Amino acid sequence: MYQSYDKASRKIENGLPEEIRKVAKGYDYRRSARLVRQYLLEKGVPYSREEVVNCLLSIKPNVIIHRYNLFRKIQFLIAEELYPGCTLQNLEIFYSDSIPDYNLPAGMKSLLGEFIQTGVLSPKGWVMKQLRIGGFLNEMVCQNSHTSVSQITWDDVALYRKVSTGFAEIGSFLNFLATKHVALPYLGAVYNHSPQRLKMYADYCKDLRYPTTHDIADVYACHVLLIRDLAAAGYSETVLKTAATAFNDFACFLYATDMGYSPQALELYSHIYREKVSKYSSHVRHPFLFLDGYLNGERFETMGYKHFRPATDFIDWLKPFVNRYLKHRELDHIGYSCMKGDRNALVRFSSFLAKQGCNCTCDITRQVLKDFSQADHHDSYEGKNRYNRVIRRFLHFLFEENLINEDIGKAMPKVNVARVRPTITLTEDQYSKVLDYCSTAEESGNYLHSAILKLGLWTGLRSSDICKLGAENIDWDKMELSLIQQKTGVHIRTPFPVDLGNTIWNYITKSRPVKCEAGIIFCSSRAPFRHLSKTMTNSILHKALPGESVHFHMLRKTFATRMLRSGSNVSAVSDALGHITDSTVDSYIDTNAEMMRMCSMFLHGIEYKGDIL
Repeated sequence: MYQSYDKASRKIENGLPEEIRKVAKGYDYRRSARLVRQYLLEKGVPYSREEVVNCLLSIKPNVIIHRYNLFRKIQFLIAEELYPGCTLQNLEIFYSDSIPDYNLPAGMKSLLGEFIQTGVLSPKGWVMKQLRIGGFLNEMVCQNSHTSVSQITWDDVALYRKVSTGFAEIGSFLNFLATKHVALPYLGAVYNHSPQRLKMYADYCKDLRYPTTHDIADVYACHVLLIRDLAAAGYSETVLKTAATAFNDFACFLYATDMGYSPQALELYSHIYREKVSKYSSHVRHPFLFLDGYLNGERFETMGYKHFRPATDFIDWLKPFVNRYLKHRELDHIGYSCMKGDRNALVRFSSFLAKQGCNCTCDITRQVLKDFSQADHHDSYEGKNRYNRVIRRFLHFLFEENLINEDIGKAMPKVNVARVRPTITLTEDQYSKVLDYCSTAEESGNYLHSAILKLGLWTGLRSSDICKLGAENIDWDKMELSLIQQKTGVHIRTPFPVDLGNTIWNYITKSRPVKCEAGIIFCSSRAPFRHLSKTMTNSILHKALPGESVHFHMLRKTFATRMLRSGSNVSAVSDALGHITDSTVDSYIDTNAEMMRMCSMFLHGIEYKGDIL
């Protein structure tokens, strides 16, 4: 009748470490199992958890509390073995006598029981955790005369946290009440926040007030909705926890400063967070980019979860002229990256004009342009010439449109510097290591890394073109890629080998996520499943060549150099790279020592005879 009990007890005893079985704990273990079996045998009843509890209660007056707790823990472990998957029920049966009755109102007691049934509390220290939550509720009843959890305020929680030690289980219980909509939102956040942080927020904003557009309840509703949308979109637990943490901290800021939500309050919070808490505030800023949209009824499906950057705009009087100029540039089919560079140069020029107090185009003089050239610092002469060329072109456009009286753009200086910059390509050893990494990656099913690296090595495409490569850009019959380059807007056709085609096909059929950005071949393996970025391509190369100073554009230069060494002429290399002219190929080609020797000249007849040269 007790075979299962005996088997479970022996199994647990055999699982104990050898040193424990030989000391007092091992003796207590065997004694507990023996006492319970003898009790059941004398009563002639089969094993049940309730009968075991009765046995323990009968011996409780005759043993010290420490030994009684050990006997009870042993019987709990045996019950876990006999009733797998019933941990919560086992805890309630064996430890119910250790939890005092706080005489709580029926509503509070019911919610506490419901919270325990969720299984949030881990078995370790289960009794103590339940005692802490019960003590908190008892404090709310006795000290604040609350009869319902709906009467608990943020001040009550903050005061209790200030005079007591913080425990995670109480915060979890308060969060549970918020999800049940039976208590104020963010009570758990206020409890989990340190009193020092709350005081810092209050002191910083002592005399600041902004008109309120929404209350904390509206913020909480948007918070819950956004987390739900992110989870449905497949985002990782890290993203969900980060967003929840950001909203919790912002809600504590609103409570501590006694403010409601407004864009000004959110901007002030972001400023304080950067200044007082952490300078790495991007993880806090991202979730709030959706807050205004959600408060106005928009949803994640239409907004997208992107890493926005604060917009930098032009001064009001210059903005119409810049917009006309940029539209004029678009008609010339200028690539995206070139347009972005033009805009960045004009934003910097606009900021300088604003500092100089210029209010119209007639205030732009030659002296202003010279001052801007002196004040505008760049890391390289090429960058400075690039910005000056953009501004020179912009001012010439204004002159042709009769918006300024003379072509003063010619006053923008050009920095003439002899540039001798050796081309850096992959060595033969590095080239072999990259290919070995591709083979290893394919064997493990990581076709994405292999395809990206092979495209860079064997086609010479820029990382921006690889990241935006679409299904319509691949002609499988002709085995070639046909695309418009992101940087220059120039169309290019380039063949690809069978090995590369197989790798791309394996990625599409075996590794590519189902939820991907429409029309894009290479996507990130985790939500939001958008196209890759240049940072990701560099990261892939660094995994192939760990610890080495390399970047993805070196693959393009390596491709050009290897073409030249194989006997291709400069025009063929230029066409393969998608350049408009042959002259721009020089910076992509490494010096070939063998071919340089073939171009050497003999110096017979012009020997040095000792005179002054």
